[in-house]
Amino acid sequence: FSFFSISTLVTALHFFQVTILNQYFNMNSSTAAALFIPTMITMILFIPIAGKILDKFQTHYIIGFALLVITSSLLSITFAINTNFALIYAIIFGINNAFNLSLFGYIWPRYFGRLHVGSIQGTGQMILVVGASIGAMPFAVAMDLGYDLLMTIRLSAIYPFLSAFLCFFFLR
Repeated sequence: FSFFSISTLVTALHFFQVTILNQYFNMNSSTAAALFIPTMITMILFIPIAGKILDKFQTHYIIGFALLVITSSLLSITFAINTNFALIYAIIFGINNAFNLSLFGYIWPRYFGRLHVGSIQGTGQMILVVGASIGAMPFAVAMDLGYDLLMTIRLSAIYPFLSAFLCFFFLR
């Protein structure tokens, strides 16, 4: 449930980042696309940090934290009124991607052991791919039907926020 929401919404942000920043905040398309660079740099810097955090704290807290970071990514892009706020979004999104990449490889043996990790990880990967495949569709449909994309994104942030709540209190 949590990984499906992460892969769905991260893919949607990747697909619509330039569109959102260009259409809603009048940011030049080149500048909006260039924000993938600080996202990438932040991700590279935070992957080892996320790994250390995963080794140090209980896994369900880190999954919940990662879901709160995707919530922050979704909300922060909707307030990217200038380049500085857009850069803050790009950094948050990079931290989000670092935690997600670290979690996807770490979670399966942590919860299920290593005996059948290949088939378990294969099933988990299938869930991620399905989530990523349909991730941009709700936002595209909202745009096609004339709904406000920023409001759609803000409403979408409820999904990982509630998933984080479930992880903090019910996942062991």
